[in-house]
Amino acid sequence: MKLGPPITFTCRICGKERTGVRRRCYECTVFRQTPESREKLRQANLGKRASAVSREKNAAWHKTHTDHYFDLGATTRGKPPHNLLPVGTERKSNGHIKVKCADGKWRYRSRVMWEQVHGPIPKGMLIHHINEDPFDDRMKNFQLVTRAEHARIHAILRSRCMESAVESTRRAFQETGQRAFRVVAGTDKVIASDPSVVPTGFDPSRIIFAQP
Repeated sequence: MKLGPPITFTCRICGKERTGVRRRCYECTVFRQTPESREKLRQANLGKRASAVSREKNAAWHKTHTDHYFDLGATTRGKPPHNLLPVGTERKSNGHIKVKCADGKWRYRSRVMWEQVHGPIPKGMLIHHINEDPFDDRMKNFQLVTRAEHARIHAILRSRCMESAVESTRRAFQETGQRAFRVVAGTDKVIASDPSVVPTGFDPSRIIFAQP
């Protein structure tokens, strides 16, 4: 049924002026439960159950009409999940290779290979890759170290990388004669070809001039 445009009318019950597509006052025609009527209805239905005939009819209907719902449990029960990965599967994680073990847990491949040869790794010990390639999991590339030793090794390597980056940038400025102000990647240092290119107010302790 197609409704016409809204009209304005006066409700015969409450006497208020209303506007709508139907000549009906919503507040006066819609039944609203009061706390007293809601409690009365609850007391009337308290302890009531459907009759035996109704229960039998409902049970018979549910037995014959099984296509109105999908039983997910009956479909997936006793079956492995669709995304289950077999034991031995490898994946990248945190910059290293992890392998799935027989107990379902993922462990670093380097630790698994070390334990297969040398036995369990003591608590607090780590596997360090000698050539700094975390994907090169060869036994001759493994070194068993403590956490403190591992941190010290990487601190030394970082300082060497910083020195190398600073030196290569300084050499490039000297050879090309470029006037520039460049941040050295991976460090808090900057290389300046000469003092004239340094921004005003820049921290002098971070500046390294290409020309001595």
